[in-house]
Amino acid sequence: MRLMLALLLASCPVEAAADIFDKLTGAFEMAGRSSESCAMDPFRASFTANNRRFIRKWSVPVYSSLTGAMITLSEADVVSVSQDSIAIRLDGESRVGVDGKPLLFTLRLVDELNGFCWVYDGQAMENCRQVFRRCPDVGPVS
Repeated sequence: MRLMLALLLASCPVEAAADIFDKLTGAFEMAGRSSESCAMDPFRASFTANNRRFIRKWSVPVYSSLTGAMITLSEADVVSVSQDSIAIRLDGESRVGVDGKPLLFTLRLVDELNGFCWVYDGQAMENCRQVFRRCPDVGPVS
């Protein structure tokens, strides 16, 4: 019975707080980094149809502190969803959180910036230093 329930839940789309998925979809710039500004190279954020995966794409390669390489694509599993935040686990993440599991990142809406901030496990939301602001429509990222 538990197995069947777990399989059923895993196959259902994440529908809780659907509005947050809309708010975290689109083109965003990283505040304070001119190379990833709306004018230069914003990333396009999206989710898979079932809202189980978070995807970021850039037109021009950017440095990834996770891989130490230049990337144009970053993907993550959606782990949990609330009305104002989404917790994700980045593909390839080898660092561990306080629970001994791969580090989680939380994307938290910041309405006054029309964007979100990004913190990792154990970091207080007040310390949210990576801020991403929505860009005006910049068209598709190839």
